[in-house]
Amino acid sequence: MRLAILEAIISVFSAWSSGMPVACRRGCTTCCTANVTVTWLEGQRIHRFIRANCMEEWLARQLAGASPPRQPQTTVNAFAEACLAGREIALEPVDFTGTCPFLEDSLCCIYEVRPFSCLSFASQVPCIPGHHARVPPYYMAATTAVSQLIEHLEPGSPCGNMITVLLALAGTPANRRVAELLDDPEKIRLSRKGCLTARPLPGFLLSEEDRDTVLPLLDRILTTKVRGRTIEEFFEDRSPAGDSPHIEG
Repeated sequence: MRLAILEAIISVFSAWSSGMPVACRRGCTTCCTANVTVTWLEGQRIHRFIRANCMEEWLARQLAGASPPRQPQTTVNAFAEACLAGREIALEPVDFTGTCPFLEDSLCCIYEVRPFSCLSFASQVPCIPGHHARVPPYYMAATTAVSQLIEHLEPGSPCGNMITVLLALAGTPANRRVAELLDDPEKIRLSRKGCLTARPLPGFLLSEEDRDTVLPLLDRILTTKVRGRTIEEFFEDRSPAGDSPHIEG
């Protein structure tokens, strides 16, 4: 059910963002670094794609050859919780070095199931190494809010750098074949230990300027039905009273 909801969230966001003009084109790989953050569900989605396409040997090679990943310092919901509580978090500069191990011949080998942080990355000017992408502030606010919902799908689950999470998932029964090919149980164990923990949604970080654009997107997501029930109803069933991400106009 959670994977189906993740797919629905991604679908709604993709339709919403499709009208924004971007400079991103096939073969443009400046943003394809090793600094990709995923949730446990997104990692499961990638592993499911790997199994369906009999790519276990390929994944094991990529994971074995990947450079030791640098973990994110916090999750998006943990950061939002601190901001909403008025606490300051001293964040180090993000390291965008290192090429994604899933990039081959300037193309993503898991493009169909790429994480939301990859899918939502965009720029209205061609990206140049060492320079920032350029998107409207409302778009950044929207991607942050949707990332919060994705993390809220399974609070308490592991999350973190994509390589770390995929290695940790290799230790689960469904992905036993990848673990056998890796033949490095200690690496898998340390990856699981190094993951962060997903946090529940504490509220959205939206400015007054962004609300008119972003709130309709969030409302569209939460009212989307998956297997006969809205996503908001799913959150309400799983949250303590008052913790559902209800959107108020």
